Amino acid sequence: MGDVLYFNVSGDNVAQVGGFNTRQVRLAARVIGTTGTVSGSTLTFTLAPGGTYYLLTSIVSNYDSSSYQSVAISNISSRVASDVETLKSAHESWWSSFYSSSFVEISNKRLEKQWYGSLYLLASSSRDGEAPPGLWGNWILNNPAFNGDYTLNYNYEVPFMMALPTNHVELAKAYDKPILDWIPNAQNEAVGNGWTGAFYRVHIGPLPNGSGDTNTWNQKSIGAYAATNMIMRYYYTRDPAYANSGVYSFLKQVALFWQNYLVWDGSRYVITNDAQQEGDPPAPGKELISREPTEEEHHYVGEAQPGRRTELRPGGDKAAVLVALRPLHRQQDRAAPFAADTDPLD
Repeated sequence: MGDVLYFNVSGDNVAQVGGFNTRQVRLAARVIGTTGTVSGSTLTFTLAPGGTYYLLTSIVSNYDSSSYQSVAISNISSRVASDVETLKSAHESWWSSFYSSSFVEISNKRLEKQWYGSLYLLASSSRDGEAPPGLWGNWILNNPAFNGDYTLNYNYEVPFMMALPTNHVELAKAYDKPILDWIPNAQNEAVGNGWTGAFYRVHIGPLPNGSGDTNTWNQKSIGAYAATNMIMRYYYTRDPAYANSGVYSFLKQVALFWQNYLVWDGSRYVITNDAQQEGDPPAPGKELISREPTEEEHHYVGEAQPGRRTELRPGGDKAAVLVALRPLHRQQDRAAPFAADTDPLD
């Protein structure tokens, strides 16, 4: 098309999988500073010594725009050298602001470079409103590696853990959506096993059909682990609007699962038939949580009184009953209360 070379590419050989459109992408390229000629699948141009030239590439998918094919071309078809310099300046300004949000300076320069490099990778792959990164790329729907899913017993959570202490809350914004979207599925799985609340298996998503790996791997703590980044984000930001975005409802559903699943044996709460590693059989004598709540349980139940930690107590049905399921804010913080929400224990 004129002096613009373009290709249409796709990771799948079908238009839809499970009723969802597969990713269709157009890549377009054009040279600035000299005249390019397109012939077949080749863009040809001549560079003279001392000249300044730019090779622009535009990549747009059908998830970016329904008119992705024309948009990919129009993005670069009329650009001039000054446009490129403007884009470059904006790009450099964004990264300068990004790295100014936090820094480390240590004697081990190799480790310091790895710290900055890790931030770069997360910032390049996680943006609000976009699909968050999983174990593998999310551009293939038909038979992708690791099912293209989110693996919740370690892999999905860990990259986002660096976003908050490095003062980059924006990098964590993409984290919640797959987990919150999965709540109905987690509730159905809990009901199917005779439990309450929401039970998260190891591999979830992508919707609508979910991961091809439906094995629970005998792990019961997945929902609590998935909650850690949300809890940390709230305590870093103290933002009631964030909690009301669906996070608080998610935490209540996970808490309800544990209310039903934990067994009080007269002196302790027992997690029965659980595995620390995928598929491990339960180890007798190592299935316990103490009467003092774990960190996740503490966040779920909040604080019933200022400065006093709410604890679990045995219930008549041999399940652990939460004394109270309060909003996440602590009363001494004087944070604004969350929107009214029915306490499932009332």
